[in-house]
Order: sequence, then C-alpha cells, then structure tokens
Amino acid sequence: MGDSEQADGRPDKPISHELLSCGRGGALQDKLLLKPRSSKSGGTLQTVKVPRSNVLDRLQCFLPQMAQANEKLRQQMESSPANLFDIENIEESSDKVIEMVRHAAGVALWMRYRIAELRVQVLRIISAGAQILISALYMT
Repeated sequence: MGDSEQADGRPDKPISHELLSCGRGGALQDKLLLKPRSSKSGGTLQTVKVPRSNVLDRLQCFLPQMAQANEKLRQQMESSPANLFDIENIEESSDKVIEMVRHAAGVALWMRYRIAELRVQVLRIISAGAQILISALYMT
C-alpha cells in the first residue's frame, strides 16, 4: 500500500483503489473461497436429484377429500330444509349445537396442525435447496 509517510512519521492513508485491491497473483476466486478447492472435485459441479417430498402426495390426497366433503354438504343443503343449516336457529337441544361447535373447532385445530406440518415440510425443502446451492458455491 502507500509507502510514503507524513511529516510526523505516520504513514499516509491508503487511497481507495488500494483498499479495494485484492493484491497481485493468484486467482481472485481462490482468495474469496471460504474452503480451499478440493482436488477430488476436479473443479466440476455435481448435480444431485433432490428426493421427492411426501408433502405433495399428502396434499393431493387431502384436497379430494375436502372436495368430497364440500360436495356432500352442498347436496345435503339442496335436499334438506334451509333451517337445518342455519346456525342461528337453535330450536333443537343445545347439546347438538355444542357438539357441532366442538367438532368444527376440532376440524379447525386439525387443519391448523396440518398446515403447520406442511409449512415445516416446505421449510425443510427450502433449507435443503439452500444447502445444495451453498455447497455448489463452495465448490466453485
């Protein structure tokens, strides 16, 4: 860097292009790598197939079940009196209403659990993909 000194003996501040310089000799990429290149890899990247996640299979299984349940409900609504599906109409015993609410809450809780489970699976897939990209960057 700067070899000159100021009058008081302190060295001059380096010029910005000197600060940005990586020095001479050797490849710039080799200086930037965190791990030295392996002689085994030979400088070529290896492509690996990411294993298929069962998240999509489970989702493909779940969505038709949901569609069937919706269709069954639609058919029941067409063939039954409207007041049967009116949640504000509580003419019958309240036990059935409470049971229905508990069931709905259970279904909602189950769906939240499944969604959380799917999110974890998706995050694992993203993490695995990121690890593959990072390892590919280290190899270059």
